[in-house]
Amino acid sequence: MIQNIGLLNFKCFRRASVSLSDLTVLTGLNGMGKSSAIQALLIVAQSIADDSNKGRLLTKGKYIDLGTSSDILHDNAKTNSIGIRISGGNSRATFKLRARATQKNNYVYNNNFSTLRLETFSDPLCAPSSQNGISKFQYLQAERSGPRKYLPVGDDQSESFEIGSQGEYVLHLLDIHGSSPLDSADPRVISGDGHRLIDQTEAWLKLVSPGVSLQLKTLYEADLIQAGFSFSSPGSLNSRTYRATNVGFGISYVLPVIVALLATPTGGLIIIENPEAHLHPQGQTYLGELCARAAKAGIQVIIETHSDHFMDGVRISVKNKTLTPNQVKFHYFHRQGTETQIKSPNIDEKGKLSEWPEGFNDQHRKNAVQLLKP
Repeated sequence: MIQNIGLLNFKCFRRASVSLSDLTVLTGLNGMGKSSAIQALLIVAQSIADDSNKGRLLTKGKYIDLGTSSDILHDNAKTNSIGIRISGGNSRATFKLRARATQKNNYVYNNNFSTLRLETFSDPLCAPSSQNGISKFQYLQAERSGPRKYLPVGDDQSESFEIGSQGEYVLHLLDIHGSSPLDSADPRVISGDGHRLIDQTEAWLKLVSPGVSLQLKTLYEADLIQAGFSFSSPGSLNSRTYRATNVGFGISYVLPVIVALLATPTGGLIIIENPEAHLHPQGQTYLGELCARAAKAGIQVIIETHSDHFMDGVRISVKNKTLTPNQVKFHYFHRQGTETQIKSPNIDEKGKLSEWPEGFNDQHRKNAVQLLKP
């Protein structure tokens, strides 16, 4: 498990240390550095994943495109070095970009990074896929595939299936692995019509949209898969099947989130930006619970969110002993002058937080005060 990310002169961070746990939640106002902390991991991940890469730290790659090295140098950097340090257990890997100034605001970068990673550091960023053929590393960005008539069949992913950074291969994953059973003792399994991946996907979807069912239609000759959704209420038959484009954004947006959290094998790492997008508060809270259950199943989960309902789901999961307080980290990103600062409230066994920094999920209270004024 990755336990810490150290950053030097990386984007908005002159120097920062972000501790990670089984479930880590990053929150804060817009533009405060949450995504930058995640991007540091993604740069390393895509550098490792690129088979043609010759030991360079790739700012443009499989998961993100951050431009040139000069684009990620901190504005007030006192040196021309950009550093990313990842540590876990007894292992640590440091990746550096060193710049030589040729003229003001013009840098030439030596973009080689240490091979220490290959010798001493092993984690889901560079681990092979599990035996069930699903990658141990899954990343879902904030801009996911919304309702589409069809989604693509991916290239041959038989050895290491990734859901795609936009969730674009979620239907293909379900088509291939949907019949694979989850262990009945897996904490992600809830009551439903079965323990297969497709069954549990529907069971969690029903918590977001009651009565929904999912059907897949594969057009192999066109390398496309179509999702259809039907609805029912207790004691009634299913409705006709609707295309995803006639159902709305919420179900299509949350489907890859649910599948990633259910399908990723134990020992994996999941990074999800804004899982709550287009969901009502009940669905957001249940997603917090599912993330906690995935963490309990032995998957490291890192979430960026603006949703207090999602965080309530995590807090409730701690109170219900799905996770212990030590297995959860909350980080609140805020700006102090030109520097990004991180506050990290602790959570106790009752789900209560040790502090509520200004701007940390306090807008509802502030709004209530305004409404109660005479």
